[in-house]
Amino acid sequence: MARRTWRLLPVRGAGVRYFIRLALLCVAAALTSFGLAYWQHIGFSMDGFWFVDNDYRPHPLHILALGLAMIPTTIWEIFLLDSRRAAAQRDENA
Repeated sequence: MARRTWRLLPVRGAGVRYFIRLALLCVAAALTSFGLAYWQHIGFSMDGFWFVDNDYRPHPLHILALGLAMIPTTIWEIFLLDSRRAAAQRDENA
């Protein structure tokens, strides 16, 4: 019986993975923009930064931090997908 090998990134179906990562990158940019605009709307105030002071509602800085935290990890995932795809193509051509 032939041993089944698993690829980390098959060439087929890779477009869906890229689409998901790019959609996450768009969400991260939107969260960053919304957090910054909303923080400017409240006058760059730090009132209600702690959840207990703000009836457990997120402060605009929480939204901004979430968006900023998502950007580098999503870009890293896109680069990782691209390098795995290039390595798989090199292995197939060799």
